[in-house]
Amino acid sequence: MAEIPTRIRRDMANSERECALDSYRIAERKNVTVIFDVGAYHGSFSRQCRLLYPAARVFAFEPSPDSFAKLAKTTHGVGLFNYAVAAKPGSSTLYLSQVPSCNSLRESPRRETGDSVKVDCVTLAGIMLQFYLSHISILKIDCEGFEAEILASVPNKRVLDYVCGEWHSEELRQKVQDILEPTHCVTTTETKPNIGLFFAELR
Repeated sequence: MAEIPTRIRRDMANSERECALDSYRIAERKNVTVIFDVGAYHGSFSRQCRLLYPAARVFAFEPSPDSFAKLAKTTHGVGLFNYAVAAKPGSSTLYLSQVPSCNSLRESPRRETGDSVKVDCVTLAGIMLQFYLSHISILKIDCEGFEAEILASVPNKRVLDYVCGEWHSEELRQKVQDILEPTHCVTTTETKPNIGLFFAELR
């Protein structure tokens, strides 16, 4: 078995640490029945959700074939989907990074390996319709810059009880805030220069 590169081990460990610290502020929420993990990577958030809310339905979405293979091996009792969640269904190009958590549908020369893969795309509204879901209790979304487009594509934001995720620029932070503030109370934190987390509670 090939050894996992050090930078990827660190990245996976950081993801586990974020969940252990409840960085997304999901512990002790009430009436949690449906959870979406968009950008599931290797499954640390989905596994945390299974521990906190064992009766909830958890849907994990990860477009990268390599990351999805790890997700499938380590994460059980969860609906696993090898798709990118996007603003519209179809297919797109996933640009691969040296650090897999930074894979993105958006080109970024600073991070890319030069490799890419075609991936199938679904929408939040489409998955909700397919599985007869009336709401999402917790939506965690980490899509390396596509958060605003995905959230804007949801016709009725009131189906989202609680939304949490990353923002990757001040422009993106403002876009997410503008999209969600009409229906949600939105707060943000900065974890690194020009990178942080957002939290949105349905009013």
